[in-house]
This record gives sequence, structure tokens and C-alpha cells, in this order.
Amino acid sequence: MYNTAFNREQFDSIYPPGIENHYWNHCRNRIIYDVLKKHSLLKSSILEIGCGRGIVVDYLNSKKVTIEGCELAPVPIDKRLKGIVHTGTNAIGLPEVKRKKIEVILLLDVIEHIENPDAFLKEIIVAFQNAKHLIITVPACRELWSNYDEFNGHFRRYNKKMLSEHAENLTWNVKKCRYLYHALYLPARMLVKMKKQRNVILKAPHGFSLFIHKIISLLFFSEYKIIPGGIKGTSLLLYLYKPDQ
Repeated sequence: MYNTAFNREQFDSIYPPGIENHYWNHCRNRIIYDVLKKHSLLKSSILEIGCGRGIVVDYLNSKKVTIEGCELAPVPIDKRLKGIVHTGTNAIGLPEVKRKKIEVILLLDVIEHIENPDAFLKEIIVAFQNAKHLIITVPACRELWSNYDEFNGHFRRYNKKMLSEHAENLTWNVKKCRYLYHALYLPARMLVKMKKQRNVILKAPHGFSLFIHKIISLLFFSEYKIIPGGIKGTSLLLYLYKPDQ
């Protein structure tokens, strides 16, 4: 399997303790839950590959969703995630009996780290032959490329056409392909034009800022529900489903 593991510096910078309360992560959690709910997948057996410290797994598990996560890097996780988040683990190396149970695979901000994502995706669907749904998120818009992408080892930022081509190469069908975080696009574009460096060390909110981040996350979630998905944003979401055989 292709190596998607962050190094320790990247993990410490992107996933400090409490980062699950950051508006971006909080909103993405809600969006993934909304997609699963809308398409009647909440009762499915779900695996998140490249789950980091288990932010999404923890959130969905709290909503009584049957989900586990795999992360190649041997990162520390909260004790409540023991047994459902497998760190230092290659997803393809999971026991066959477990792989056969998986119906939905999440790849959330993973494939941009892989030089040949089509080969990686084909390896996944071969290993998880009973998976019929694949939900992917990626950073969007090549014009937003910055030091942040370089620090995190990204090979690319996507547009809708590029992302949808993965479905064609897998011969799977596209249910949804849309941009997210529309309001962040213009500030990000301005930073690039001004040749400003993005902060690569994220800080978890605390105290009163926890409340502020919750409000901001609700605004971005409302934006996701209201604004057409074709309008550019800083992220893209792709939902694929396996055609009937």
C-alpha cells in the first residue's frame, strides 16, 4: 500500500490536542455526517483510511455510527478510541473477515498526499471488495497552492474535473462532487497573490474561542447547505458508488 503517513513534525503541527474543536474540523465532521445521513449510510459498516488521530471517527462514533479508522503513522490516540482507531496499521493488512464487512470507505484529505492516487484507489477497492461507497475530500483549486501544501507533502490541489476523473478510472459512478468552504476561497487567493506565507502550525481553540469556533463552523455548515457546490471553495468532496454488477 502507498505510504500516506505524516511525519511527527507534521502531526504535531496539524493535530495538536484539542484541534477537533477547530471550526474547520468541526464543520467537516458535520458535513460527513450529513452526507452519510442523506444517503442512508448511517447504519453501514464504515472505515476511515488515513484517519490521523481519529477526529472524524470519534465524532461519528459519538453519533452511534459503526466506524473504525486506520492510520499508518504510530500516532497517539485518546484512550476512548482504543479498539476502533488502529494506528501504525496498513488498512489493506486488516484481517480479511474485517475487510469483508466494510461497506463505506472514507478518504478524507488523503489522496493529495499520494503521487499515483488512481493506483492507490484501485488497491483499496480490490482489498475491500464489498465496499460500495467511497467518500473523498481533498484540498481544492490549484491557484491556492501555498507553503501549507508544501509543508504537508501535497502533490496537488484539485478541481472538480480532476477529482471526478478518479471515478472514471475506477469505473465507479459519481453521486456528488462539490466544493466546500466557499468563504475561505477569496482570503486564500489574496494570500497567494500577496505572496504571504500561511501558518503551518495550527492552534487548538480554548476558553471563549471554543464558542467562536462553534459559531464559525455552523456558518460554514450553513454555507454548505445553501450555496451551490459548483462555486469554488478551498476543499472538494467526492462521493462515489459502485455500479451494480
